[in-house]
Amino acid sequence: MFSKKVKESVLAAVLLLLPPGPGNRDTGPQLPLDTGRIPTGRWTYRVLVSGEPAGEFTSTISREGEAIISESSLSGTFIQQGSVTAAAATLRPVRSRTFIYEPGAGSTTAQLSYRAAGDSLRVTGSVTWARPAEPRTPLDIDRSLPAGTIDNQTLDLLIASLPLELNRAWRVELFEPTTFLETFGVTIDVRERQTVRVPAGRFETWRVEVRGFSAPVTYWFDTSTRLLVAQEAAGRGLRLELLTPPSI
Repeated sequence: MFSKKVKESVLAAVLLLLPPGPGNRDTGPQLPLDTGRIPTGRWTYRVLVSGEPAGEFTSTISREGEAIISESSLSGTFIQQGSVTAAAATLRPVRSRTFIYEPGAGSTTAQLSYRAAGDSLRVTGSVTWARPAEPRTPLDIDRSLPAGTIDNQTLDLLIASLPLELNRAWRVELFEPTTFLETFGVTIDVRERQTVRVPAGRFETWRVEVRGFSAPVTYWFDTSTRLLVAQEAAGRGLRLELLTPPSI
């Protein structure tokens, strides 16, 4: 849900690809997605850092024709606003916009368009870094990505679309434009079913671990609705918890 830049700012993240977990493994375009499982609506999460309130995160997911639109807004210690449009059937990104503001560090704005190009994915657009007392520094983007790459901001949608079962694992390539135009691989492992209590109530969930960031990130998805209930970064004290009861 967070862009990787915000994850790095809060988690002091640097990329470290960890060994893949057990289970069956699918990659890229062969991922067995059922995007009809993705819930639509608007939800608010509280942000905790080391157990203390640090802001709120709002996620809005909607469908428009053959597209899924994911919009997000983070307020508090950091400010982040994002919007991604993806193909409804495959989650192939179509366009995205990200704005991040960090006190004392300035802002980052990324505006991108994606299109299929043979066996690859072409991304064009610009990223602008604005630092205190410095002029804006725009960077034009025009590069090719591996087929099956998804925009990092739609990772939670992809997980919700997978056949979540014990001992299943998948590998996927993510693109993160706000941190040096990185493309990196992550491994998604379904760990267990778990009962979770958050401000919105008690949920039966699938606990899913994602490795490929500097520390594993754990997601809890409601088993029946695939709504994201909570998210936590291992050892870093950052956690999201659902505030608004589901209205799916």
